[in-house]
Amino acid sequence: MSDRPDEENFEDPELPTLSDSPIVRWLIGLNMIAYAIDAGLTVVFKDAGGTQRGTMGLLTYFGSFNIIDGINGWQVWRLATYQFLHANLWHLGMNMMALFVFGPLIEKWWGARRFLVFYLLCGACGAWLMAMFAFNPDLVNAREAWLVGASGSIFGVLVAAAMIYPKLEVKLLIPPMWVTTRKLALIFIGLSIAAMFVDFNFGGNAAHIGGAIFGYILVKRPWTIDFADRNAPQLEPPGKQGSISE
Repeated sequence: MSDRPDEENFEDPELPTLSDSPIVRWLIGLNMIAYAIDAGLTVVFKDAGGTQRGTMGLLTYFGSFNIIDGINGWQVWRLATYQFLHANLWHLGMNMMALFVFGPLIEKWWGARRFLVFYLLCGACGAWLMAMFAFNPDLVNAREAWLVGASGSIFGVLVAAAMIYPKLEVKLLIPPMWVTTRKLALIFIGLSIAAMFVDFNFGGNAAHIGGAIFGYILVKRPWTIDFADRNAPQLEPPGKQGSISE
């Protein structure tokens, strides 16, 4: 994040960190533990003749979101559990890095309990949007599509950061340049939409958009998840300049 407090668009010199964010710490820890368990315990798939056809992590087998089990089979827990499972270390690392950077900002705004509900709802909405696209089998094959990863939740967090801290700057690794959270959110949403148009990981990118949409809706209507913490102060939706006074 920007460490240049003399710039006009620097919004809050006392930004929260991981030490201030217990929910973010727990989420990162649970994702890492789930990945380690999944890598160590696998399920082997065999065809009718007994030939091995592939393997899948045990947690992924029981917790990934897929339409046949998650929707048709009423295994609704998959809407939450898939968010803690990842396909590989790169997938895990990218999502946890984004949560590490932006999660504390949004946990500070929501408060711990509401942030946890916000995070899980954004991820669940991502899975629902993928399932909605399955009504068109040319877009999503309901029998084969499955979903893992925290990306839907992360896109909700990123959109929230873009709305609450729109002028806050972060430095990208590739390319090495500074960009505001608002521009960063627009870039990633644009990339996901473009990927859907070229049929690249359609279901995964649909989950990104679903999480982003629901994140926007919840930040605009923060009272909708006040049930998560009745004692927390009521929040006002951010305006065009965000919620942080300069």
